[in-house]
Amino acid sequence: MTGTLPPDTLLQWLRDESGASQSALYYLDYPQFSCLLLRAVTGEADQRKRYWRTHCSDTATVEAIREAHGPFALPGHSITGQPEEIIAVPLRNGTYTIGALVHCFLGRVDCSFQDLQSQADARAGDWFNGWIEFLVAEQTRPLPALFHIAGAVSASLDLERVLLNVVEKATVLFRAKMSSLMLVSPQTRELELATAYGCSLEYLNKPNLPLDGSILGRVVKKNRVLQVYDVFQEPLYKHKSHAKQEGVVSLLAAPITFQNEVLGVLNIYSATPRRWQRSEEDLLLTFAAHAAIAITNARVHEQIIRMEEQLQVSSKLASLGELAAGLAHEIRNPLAVINMLIHSWKSAPPAGEDFRRDVEVIAQKITDLNSLVTDLLSLAKPRPLDRRPVDLEQLIDRLLRLLRHRINQQKVILRKEIRTPDKIVPVDRERIEQAVLNLLLNALDVTPEGKPIVIAIGREAEYVTVEIRDAGPGIPPDQVDEIFKAFRTSKPLGTGLGLPMTRRIVEEHKGIIRVSANHPVGAVFTLLLPRQAGE
Repeated sequence: MTGTLPPDTLLQWLRDESGASQSALYYLDYPQFSCLLLRAVTGEADQRKRYWRTHCSDTATVEAIREAHGPFALPGHSITGQPEEIIAVPLRNGTYTIGALVHCFLGRVDCSFQDLQSQADARAGDWFNGWIEFLVAEQTRPLPALFHIAGAVSASLDLERVLLNVVEKATVLFRAKMSSLMLVSPQTRELELATAYGCSLEYLNKPNLPLDGSILGRVVKKNRVLQVYDVFQEPLYKHKSHAKQEGVVSLLAAPITFQNEVLGVLNIYSATPRRWQRSEEDLLLTFAAHAAIAITNARVHEQIIRMEEQLQVSSKLASLGELAAGLAHEIRNPLAVINMLIHSWKSAPPAGEDFRRDVEVIAQKITDLNSLVTDLLSLAKPRPLDRRPVDLEQLIDRLLRLLRHRINQQKVILRKEIRTPDKIVPVDRERIEQAVLNLLLNALDVTPEGKPIVIAIGREAEYVTVEIRDAGPGIPPDQVDEIFKAFRTSKPLGTGLGLPMTRRIVEEHKGIIRVSANHPVGAVFTLLLPRQAGE
């Protein structure tokens, strides 16, 4: 066979000459010469398909091929049930090795090792030319993926889709077993899994990672790329059981950074031990930079939407605030006098059953009106917080004593759980009492007779939590975002101001209110209050 031949054609010819069942061509990477990359495979059409790894970074195998002076047998197992032998033939260019031919023989090897090496050496120039072309192609291979991701980032605000695109392209480009992307939670300061590619469904439910004491937390804190040759030997790698289940060994992790703030970590995993090259670290940082842009774009878009909604609500509340402030002084004093007169009439009514019924109706209407005015003023007119150390268990006990008659009347089962000794937080007692009372009243409104209401005090990171769980019908998922908007209520006599007021009180304390709808089996409201006033 004469003339210059492409590697695929040459590999087919050598397989036929050697009598091998299947053959593969691997090239060494450059300049590290530390990884074997699959270039071509032949002979699979008429035989049971063999799994040829797209890359091999096993140190022992790579070193054996680099140092070999001739063909040698590679360890392996039969996939056909017949005797097999796998022979590696080094491809040399002068004094150094650029790759290897790997032949799989079924049964006895009829061709001698010397003949196998002579066949390969006879086309040394073709192998070298193919190696140069392959290296050039490898250098340009990331460009289409980067262009694709850049286009997706600039064209879409769908964060979930863009991030999945990033991890998918990273997995393929790095020839990795799987990739994942984790984001730093602003609330818990933990790493939460945002998306992953190449993994099982179980992996998507893995728990959050603390920043302290974890290998990926170190990436966030030091804001630099980190690689782990074997995660099972790394003491700070927390999820070894997940790594075993997914079949991954080596890790390369890059921080996702925007304007010196680390937003998360982009991770790629290999199925075999692998030492990542500096160029691969730089490439992963480029992927992470695109992810940072996508995350920032999506968050800015969400903030704009929230600001528009807040402006609309603020405009409405400003008008209502002015109205409430103007009417309060003119209405509240007369209401107090009328209430006092009505109570005196009820104890000694002037005359007539009809008059008594009229008085009861008037009293109820006045009470409703006074309650509405009070809620409007509380919602529209903020005041400075009077922060003092407050024992939340004592605060809750006080509220339960106030509500004991209604609890007994409804025959509701009340259960209190104290899950942490940290119960004292710096809060405005009056405001937090109002927030918790609103939630307790809502829970009583929806919980049927004989069903439980659970009140629990716990701890999450730097927050003390107050959780209120009812046994009502829950909140339909499409209404969760609506319940904190003013004047949205499902109660016939409700004003729709209780939950907006509760959220504002919690946010004034730099806290968080969280809702688990659990439709149709009850809702859970959780208040997260900072343990320190400055947090």
